[in-house]
Amino acid sequence: MAQQLKHELETVVWPTGSGDLVFGGRGVHVFAGTPNEDQIPPGFPWCLVGIDNGEADVDSPEFITQGYTLLIAAEVAGDPLGEFSIIGGSVADLGKSVGRGVGEVAERVRFAVGNLIGIDGAQIMVSATSTGSPTPLGRGRHLVLDEMSLTALCTSSLHYTAPQSLAVVSGTWTWLGPHCSDRFDFLQYRLVSKTGIVPSTDPTDGTVEYTGTAATVDVVAASGKTFTIFADYNARGGSSVDGSSDPEVGSYVVVA
Repeated sequence: MAQQLKHELETVVWPTGSGDLVFGGRGVHVFAGTPNEDQIPPGFPWCLVGIDNGEADVDSPEFITQGYTLLIAAEVAGDPLGEFSIIGGSVADLGKSVGRGVGEVAERVRFAVGNLIGIDGAQIMVSATSTGSPTPLGRGRHLVLDEMSLTALCTSSLHYTAPQSLAVVSGTWTWLGPHCSDRFDFLQYRLVSKTGIVPSTDPTDGTVEYTGTAATVDVVAASGKTFTIFADYNARGGSSVDGSSDPEVGSYVVVA
């Protein structure tokens, strides 16, 4: 889940201007504790994802209530009182992070966390959030930190989300997969056909008709077969498959 939070924050952008990434290419990290001055990332703004305590659900042990802390930092040059580091200063391009205060950056973080609403592939439900007060840090510097905590309901074991709404029209297959492709570990889709009315149990059970990242493909819908769409995942960014989704209602179609 910490990896999914990191992935979500790495992709959030400013909604206006040039629409740059809020944290650039290397501004989000998973970290234990609170950094000292020697551990502070060199670029600004940045966000650290901390993992807090969690506990298993008494009624549903397959779920864990897990806490996380997001530590957000901003620094604006030429700011003797630290005001700009809190509320922002002069900004030439509203689509860039230069000159942005921690309050503005924290708003984008809350936006990113708000996208994790329980229907995405991470199987998370944000149950509560809270925000700390900005805190100065540094020797004569006005680097301002803001702390945000959240509690998430997570699955206690690995879960590989399946694509949904598989359909075919005139030989063109389409399916819904943003809840799969938005995961940090998404690798590819595989469309598999199998003779009969029973869907394939996994991507190796049948004939692979398509492999790729697009959520559409032209394949002849041969009668007497069942077509199933799978999603493959790799948690380390490699090309091998760590795991695949299971067939679910909505991920297979029987062609009469």
